[in-house]
Amino acid sequence: MRKHIYNIVVVFIIGLLSNYPIKAQQEAQFSNFVANAVFYNPAVVGGKDCLELKSGYRNQWIGIEGAPRSTFLSFSTSLINPSQLFSSSHIGLGGYFQDESFGSFKKTTFNLSYSYSFMISPKLTFAYGVHAGIQQLGIDAGSVQLFQRNDPIIDGSRKVLLIPDGGIGCFLENDDWYVGYSLKNMIMNNWQNLILSENSQLNIHHFLMSGKRFYGKKLNFVPNLLIKHAGRSIPAADINLNFEYKNLLNFGVSYRNFDAVSALFHLNILDHVNLYYAYDITTSNIQKMGSNTHEFIISYRNCPNRVKGPSSCPLFY
Repeated sequence: MRKHIYNIVVVFIIGLLSNYPIKAQQEAQFSNFVANAVFYNPAVVGGKDCLELKSGYRNQWIGIEGAPRSTFLSFSTSLINPSQLFSSSHIGLGGYFQDESFGSFKKTTFNLSYSYSFMISPKLTFAYGVHAGIQQLGIDAGSVQLFQRNDPIIDGSRKVLLIPDGGIGCFLENDDWYVGYSLKNMIMNNWQNLILSENSQLNIHHFLMSGKRFYGKKLNFVPNLLIKHAGRSIPAADINLNFEYKNLLNFGVSYRNFDAVSALFHLNILDHVNLYYAYDITTSNIQKMGSNTHEFIISYRNCPNRVKGPSSCPLFY
């Protein structure tokens, strides 16, 4: 128990010490953030006690040339023997690949995640995790439209830059609620070799995610919250309000402050295949140039039907 408490304290101390001044949000965003929790928090890998594969695509601000596009692939699995399904602790492994393009820039990320979870009470599970990998940043200088020729920043820019990537997270849950905290871009790499600018730096991002299920006679109400913060930038909050019908269908709405309102849809097929769709209606000034966003996610898991382990919160993530 002392070892577990020590590990918990270490995770939170590292998070506090990493809260340096930073300037802007630089990460992709997802309206169905619960469906892509591995992107935000490495502590959730292995949480379903089975193998899960996911793929997703987000086409943002349709109608604007160079608007963000994101594609991802991920896997998550638990390293336990089925006969030990109700053991007090287990290890999770995961991987995440994402390709993003926005304007003349391209960012490709690949990382591997490790998590360790254990039960701190008969119904409560705590997990902590780390991820490490690489990011490839690229710029297509030829596609940049310049106001003047021979711009030294563009002409002197490198085409590709490889940098290390790392993050940590923790996650607390039972069958009805969860809360998680994580950090991304902890290495705070400098882009200066890619773009000749003193302000080109990847910033540490903080994510706080939480949700709870309220039971009803026919429909369950499942609100989820994601708070994103990057130092001096204004915190961004996503609030999902979902309704759940018989573990088969979820539907709801989401609001992202200063940005968009979304319609959410989730279909569970035979407990193995899950389909997610989100349609964003932009509320910021960007709507004058191009309005809306489509987001698709599909997942497959080989979990035995209705089998729950020590870290099982299937409709949250």
